[in-house]
Amino acid sequence: MSATIEARLVNPFYLSLLNGNFVEEDANIATRAAEAARAASDLEIERLLAKPDWRGRLCAAWFIGLSRRAHFVPRIGDLLARDTTYAGQGYCAALGLIGTQECVGHLNFYLESGREDLRSWVIDALAQIEGATLAGAGSQHAGDRTFCGIVAFLRDHQIISRPDLAAMSDVEAICREIYAETRAHYDAVRSVLGSAALGFRVLYGPPVVGAPYVFLGFQPGGTKDESDEGQHNSWPDQSWYTTSNAPLARQLRYVFGIDTVKHSGLNMVFFRAPRLTAWDRIEPSVKAELERFSLERVERLVAALAPQHLIVIGLRTFRQLAHGDGDTVLRGKRDNRLVAQGTFGGCLTSGIVHLSGARVSGEDRKLLREYFNPGILS
Repeated sequence: MSATIEARLVNPFYLSLLNGNFVEEDANIATRAAEAARAASDLEIERLLAKPDWRGRLCAAWFIGLSRRAHFVPRIGDLLARDTTYAGQGYCAALGLIGTQECVGHLNFYLESGREDLRSWVIDALAQIEGATLAGAGSQHAGDRTFCGIVAFLRDHQIISRPDLAAMSDVEAICREIYAETRAHYDAVRSVLGSAALGFRVLYGPPVVGAPYVFLGFQPGGTKDESDEGQHNSWPDQSWYTTSNAPLARQLRYVFGIDTVKHSGLNMVFFRAPRLTAWDRIEPSVKAELERFSLERVERLVAALAPQHLIVIGLRTFRQLAHGDGDTVLRGKRDNRLVAQGTFGGCLTSGIVHLSGARVSGEDRKLLREYFNPGILS
């Protein structure tokens, strides 16, 4: 376990999460744990779950429950069935907080095994899910606490019931589901793609509901599979548009004045290709299926993120997405088309000339900047 992950996600929380100790501590500790749960990537959580130290697994399991990452339920159920350390409390908490029928199945499987070490936690997790007092529910934990009481504490202090956190948790659950679907789809077609199997990328920053802008390009570039960088598991901690020195990112910052992390992005096609000509060489039926798969999930992501303004990078991509040219709302110095407008998924959508892939003059960049940021002094 890296010192960075341990310092951020384990050391500050494990003693408070153990036995639900945060109930007798400052509620801010539980709030910080919930915030850490939302910030932790799937890859970081997977690393914690894979480590032999129970402290990391305890925290990872609580984070899964607090952020409602239902795709981890099979893994948590497997760990519950064989792990006899304190981390088991976290597995029960995760299943109790997520509360699906699959969670109930894993908890019942534990009870049927005859084990006793986590019986009170398991019974209370089931009671929490079913909203009823089961036989044996309410048995005492260390510090005279039950899991149902712990959940009541979290709700009383608006840690798991604040509307903004609940909405964000739902959106993150949708995003993580799409990552899981894309991983499975990519694995299924990888052998067919052969040398064209270069991985995929879904989001270019954390999912933010109602962001001023979400940017949408055609396809992530790349000449090698970069899945080892974590892009197949989750989104980056910071928006690519605010941190990258790539020409497109720099130009977008100039035009849109984006200097915060409240902007994310995606592509109409998730799967990488070094250039469009290489993508067009893929067997047509495979290419069409990958494009269909991606577009269906783009529609789900845009609906979930509900940005104030969807910016499509490249007028050709805009035509494909909007099924037409849209309305021209800004022309350049040579009467060239700079911005087209339409809608996608009920969201205000603007297509802009590609800022790094097209020859855009300095005067036209200035026009774009003034159009999208009329208050900016050039």
